[in-house]
Amino acid sequence: MQVRAIGAVSLAIDTGSRVTDEVARELRVLPIHARDKEADVVVHPATTLDDPPGGIQLGNLTVTPDAILHDHGAWVARLSRGNGPLLLEIAVRSSLLHELAPNPVSRLKNWNYLTRAEDIAKAVIYDALDPVLQLANTQRKQTFLHASALISPNGEVAVFGGWGGVGKTSTILSLVLGQGYRYLSDDLVVIDSAGIVYRSPKRLQIYPYNTNGNKHLEHEFLKGRSWIDTAQWKGRGAILGPKRVRRRIAAEELFGSSRVGTHGKASRYYHLLRGNFTKLQTTKTTAAASARMASNILLHELQPLPLMSAAANAVGSSLVDSIDSWRAASEEVLLSALADAECTLVHIPALTSPEELASFILHHESRS
Repeated sequence: MQVRAIGAVSLAIDTGSRVTDEVARELRVLPIHARDKEADVVVHPATTLDDPPGGIQLGNLTVTPDAILHDHGAWVARLSRGNGPLLLEIAVRSSLLHELAPNPVSRLKNWNYLTRAEDIAKAVIYDALDPVLQLANTQRKQTFLHASALISPNGEVAVFGGWGGVGKTSTILSLVLGQGYRYLSDDLVVIDSAGIVYRSPKRLQIYPYNTNGNKHLEHEFLKGRSWIDTAQWKGRGAILGPKRVRRRIAAEELFGSSRVGTHGKASRYYHLLRGNFTKLQTTKTTAAASARMASNILLHELQPLPLMSAAANAVGSSLVDSIDSWRAASEEVLLSALADAECTLVHIPALTSPEELASFILHHESRS
């Protein structure tokens, strides 16, 4: 079982099930830790996970002083901790219907074009592993940040934060494929108190609106895909709309290994705000304001961590810090991380296209 590094946090994934195999496959871009390094977080497959005796049921959570069991329907996660690492166990419920359905059929029905094992693995990463990693992050003086990050042609790191849907992914796609930037991360950035941003292992999630109007990007994105994959992408998007179909793709596959970086110190932080504005414009802001906004966005983006935190503390468990505690710890890390960065608010009118936003950001970058 290899121990991999996400910044200062060490992660070990015990393969042996189709789902944990898929999780390990997605995260294999992470560097390998020293062999004698004990993992901060261990992911382990389980055959079944039953409700613990004496557990208190709170919605789809069952909580004891030593463990939290979270029932996600198709799969179950249990978080516990003894004297060593945080242990995240994953059990997948069998489904005769899904077992009999061949992978091509499962893919066609899935809006991400994934098999059942791939789809559950994605859910495990987002809904179980990310929240647990954040608990380890703050113990190691680093945090997640809902953002995208790039290395500019002159070697400086630009970070683009904000709520989902404001234009972060579309912007970085344009800058990497057309302007010589290198990719670091999308969705959740890992940043430490010194301002070092680390490569995120998760695949990019691409929607049709990310590629519309960008023929070069669309060509790179669809290159090598089967005709049925392409047909499902275009057909589902045309019938159900651009937010009802999505693809997940590794950065190396989309950009090429030479356009993917490993780490760098944040020089600029852009906080993107899309709303009822009359024109695209920027205003300077502070590291303190940026840290406060970003740490509160994490409360939403790292669900179900706030739910787990509230449930654990409601029954007197110390397994998960209180919401206020881990949010404040994230804000403290971000305040230190962004202390030397140029922090900027970007006001984006609601109807601004991805091309307009990318062009505006590039113009601002050229003046930095």
